[in-house]
Formats: sequence, structure tokens, C-alpha cells
Amino acid sequence: MARIIRNPQKPWSNFHTTFNQTVEELIVISNDRSGLALDNYNLTTQAILDLLDEGLSRQKQVKAGGSRWSLSPINFTNQWYLDTTRLSIAMHMEAGELDASYPGVPDDLAFAQCGVGIKQLSTFFNRRQRSLKSSGASNGQTIAGAIGTGVHGSSIEFGSVQDFVVGLHILVSGSKNVYIERSTYPVVSNSFVDSIGATLIRDDDMFNAALVSMGAFGFIHGVMVEAEPNYVLRNFVLDISREQVNELIPNLDFANASFQVPGMAGLRPWHFKLYINPYRTRGAIKAEVMYKEAYPAGYTSPHQGGVVQDYNKDLLGVIGALSQQLKGSIAVMLRVLQNYGFPKNTPPGGEVCTLADMFYDTTTGGQTYSCAMGIPLPHCAAALQVIHDEMNINRDIPAILALRFVKSSKALMAFTRFSDITCILELDGVRVPAIDQFVHRIPALLDSKRIPYTFHWGKDNPMNTAMVQRMYGSDYDLWVRQRSRLMTFEEASLFSSNYSSSIGLAAWVAGETPVV
Repeated sequence: MARIIRNPQKPWSNFHTTFNQTVEELIVISNDRSGLALDNYNLTTQAILDLLDEGLSRQKQVKAGGSRWSLSPINFTNQWYLDTTRLSIAMHMEAGELDASYPGVPDDLAFAQCGVGIKQLSTFFNRRQRSLKSSGASNGQTIAGAIGTGVHGSSIEFGSVQDFVVGLHILVSGSKNVYIERSTYPVVSNSFVDSIGATLIRDDDMFNAALVSMGAFGFIHGVMVEAEPNYVLRNFVLDISREQVNELIPNLDFANASFQVPGMAGLRPWHFKLYINPYRTRGAIKAEVMYKEAYPAGYTSPHQGGVVQDYNKDLLGVIGALSQQLKGSIAVMLRVLQNYGFPKNTPPGGEVCTLADMFYDTTTGGQTYSCAMGIPLPHCAAALQVIHDEMNINRDIPAILALRFVKSSKALMAFTRFSDITCILELDGVRVPAIDQFVHRIPALLDSKRIPYTFHWGKDNPMNTAMVQRMYGSDYDLWVRQRSRLMTFEEASLFSSNYSSSIGLAAWVAGETPVV
């Protein structure tokens, strides 16, 4: 049987220790390990359903979490917090478990329990000569947590973490155990759905609503992940002039840009990121540019299973490490961030790594502050100028900026939602009152210039219900309707929290036709 450990009145903090709370019950769930993986998975399903029914009868709020990576309280409640970090079953698929119309092969897929980490998934697929299609800046998140908060990827051509998910096994209550996938992209067979005791729902709107749902659509127990054949990324870090940045960012026309990476002229990168010091108005900017290439014979991981101490790919990790050393005035903090916050230039020819090796371990928490905004690509330059100008009024915000560019997601509530390409404008710094006060001024600054925007759900943000409704418009309305089709009012309340209520994610409407 699955093991349930209930810890009353337990202190709780997130990974970066940016907030600390006490939960009414911290409930740790572990799989039985004495049987077959599928049998153990199903035993855990039943244990979770029993917990949810108890929570319903006692009118509790329930949130599930894994690596506690979020800086916002998006996956937190002070009532029942379900720790999923020990739910780490990953299962290979068989041909008979796939829908006849599925265009791939079994090795393209993994059915991953909610607590499986991104690093574990990469290892699973690597044994089958496969790779994830995208990832965040590091690999510490669990798969359910990463997709639930819309962790943005790094790829201009593909998108974010949730965009390689093709199925969701969601537990709502003892009588509501569902497997959801798109009707336009069926993946699994009825026999697979039967094997996990679920009811199959094929519905694009329902899937796109549940995909990035911040824990509001139930307990995501299993995630069907689709990979692709192994590849490598050739990474260059080099200087780019401010004039070249201004030329590129309105349309990312790399073929005709004056900025060209030596040996890669005219090629469109797989990944493009800019590191920007907001307090320097002259000199070059750091650009990180990656190109996707065929997987070479004889490739050897540079990490050999160890933990890397290079934080260059994870700006938040840099600041987390530095924040433990930064003491004293804002001026001191700014000087240190300016000197150590950016990656070093690569040698000629760049560095070649797999996705899993490129975006590898980070181990440092620290008192970081991180806000990420989604901006439509045509408005990117204007948004950057607004933020830059405001930061330079008092020069008291210990933070640096970065731009990333990500293909838009089909998930209704993904913050990478803008047509074709979303520009991610990141503000990462040391957690002091001035930076939070500044972030809460950003909506008015962008509104004054008529610049559309969103905010990353899992990072520091100034969101409230009215802002969320305005940012997502009809997609928010559709999201609420789909939640109301899947859940009763009581079930919706079970998967709500004080924080989710404050940003519109506890909404439920009567009169929708139930999907099950």
C-alpha cells in the first residue's frame, strides 16, 4: 500500500526560503515499492482519492507541491499541503497502450508520476536515445509543478515545458478520476486509460485549460510526456552591441541582422537570451545564442553525474549564490551583481551539450527576488525601455534584466501566450523592499504605454483578480468554464486557497454541462 505520513502544524518554506508558513497538515505520500510500477502507481492513486474525499468531507483546502521551486505562494495553502517528492515512478509505454492514430513510437513517450523531476525525466529518455524538447533554466523542478505554473522554456522554435505534455491523469475526488488529452492529438488507447482506473476525456479546451492550472484543476498524478530523438545545442556567449539588440528584438530576423555568430551566419537560433545591466547605458550586452544540431557519435556528458557549480545558465541561481554573501548598502549589491551576474564569453566554436547538460543542476537558494513578464514580441523594445528608464530614476533596485524569446503556448493560462513569440522580460535581484515596490508599479507603467503583458505564475508578481481577468480575457473565461465542467463547487473549493482566490484562480460558475 502507499504510505501516508501526516505531520500536524508543520513549518513549511519554499526552496529559496523567501517565505515561511505553518501548515495545518503536511502530508507526505510515498509509493509502495514491493510490486510492479503500475500496481504501485494505482495503489497511490487510491490513497490520494481517499485523502481528497476526506478533505471534501472536512471542507479543507488542498495543494500539492514537489520541489517547492515557486517564489510566489501559487502552490501553497496553510491547510493541507501534499508533498509529492517521493512519487517518482516513470513508466515506458508499450505499442498496445497507444492510440492507433498516434504518429510516434513508444520510446517517444514516458508516463511520469507527478513527483518525477526534470533531471530524472532526461535520464529516462536518454536511455532510449531521446531528449526533452525544452526545459527551464535548470532541472530541479518536478514535472507536475513545472507545467502547473507554466515554466517557460528557452526555445524560439518550440516553447515551454507544458508544451511537450500530451496527457494528464487528474484526481478530483473518489468518484472522479480522469485522463485528459486533446481530441485533435489522441495518444493513448482505451486499454491504457482502463489500466490506471480513469475515465478518458478527449477535449482540446479541457486539456488546454488543465495544462497550466496552478493546482486548481485537481491533483495531477500522472503526466504523459513526449520527447524527440537526441540532439545537442551549440552554445555561444558573446558581445552584442546595443544597436544590434535594437535591430533584432522587434522581429528576430536573424537571417538579415548585422549581428551574426561566427560560423553560424544566417541561421536561426534555437535559443536566444540577452543579459542586460540596467545601470549601464554604454558598452556591449551579453548574448547567449544556441543552435540545435544532430547528436554526435561518442558524445560524453561534461558533468558525469555530478553537480555543476557553474550558474551561468540560471541567472536566479547566480543571484541566489551571491545573495548569501551580499551585505550592506544597495550600492555594494549592485556592484557585485554587475561584476558576477553575467556568463563569460565562450571560446571560438562555442560549447556543445545536450539539453539536459546545458540546463543542469543548480543547488543554491538564497534570498532572491525574481519577476518575469510576458510581452508580445513587437512591444518588447518599448517594454524594455520603460523598465530601464524607471529603474534609473533612483538607481536603488539591486537587480539585473534578461530577455528570452519563447514560442507561444496553446495552454489557456500560459503566460507565454502572445501570438507566435513571447518575449520574456526577467528582473532578477536581491530580495529587498525596493524591488517589490518597483514590481508593483510595473503594471501602471506598461498600461500607460498600452503595452500588453502577463506575469509568470510561479515568480514574484503584483497580480490580482482584475489584472488576471484583463490579461487573459476570453481565455480566462474559458478556463473558468472548463474548471466548472470538471468540478462541482465543493470540489473546486477543495483545490482553492487564499492566494488563488486573490488572483481569480478559485473562480467557479454554475450552469456548465459536466464533462464527467
